Amino acid sequence: MYKLLRALALMMAAMLVVFMIGCGSPLQRPTSEQTDLVALFKEEGVVVVVPWQGKEVKVKKLPPFFEELPKQEEQQQQDPIFSAKREVINFEVVDANTEEMLTKFEPPIKLYVVYTNEDIQSAGGVENLRLAFWDNVDERWVVFTDKKHQFEMRDKDSWPVNEFFELPDDAAGFGFASVPNWDDLPIAWGKPE
Repeated sequence: MYKLLRALALMMAAMLVVFMIGCGSPLQRPTSEQTDLVALFKEEGVVVVVPWQGKEVKVKKLPPFFEELPKQEEQQQQDPIFSAKREVINFEVVDANTEEMLTKFEPPIKLYVVYTNEDIQSAGGVENLRLAFWDNVDERWVVFTDKKHQFEMRDKDSWPVNEFFELPDDAAGFGFASVPNWDDLPIAWGKPE
């Protein structure tokens, strides 16, 4: 009786698989494979966490966007609320199989960006320090905000060292953001003007 029930269960499972393939329904990858992608850029002090997006992805570091950061006067004309002091990184997220750039993320990607004591000094104090990304369409810096990006400045003691890497000696803390839309946008630390 046990052998008959086992054979019947196996046959039903096989029929279900054939039915799903025949109907065009994609088979879900096992949960154990649906993990977050964690891209570590230790030299830049950046971690990009991409939650499972229904397909395999990879994060590609791009060359610096600016040969030289725009001059302060130009930045003030473009966006008077931010003056870039240090470009941190430029990256894109692509489909691992097709290399096609992804721009929308559900759930959102998470960014951890280290700031240094030098960043604090160039901003005139930690209270003035801001993290922003370059908007290629409007050609201006857009500051990460708590309302739109869940942005937080965090103390270096809260860095998840066990998940990522040890902070460099000159690290003073890090910024955290949750971002549902991303392009190949450079990120910079700076200050309001």
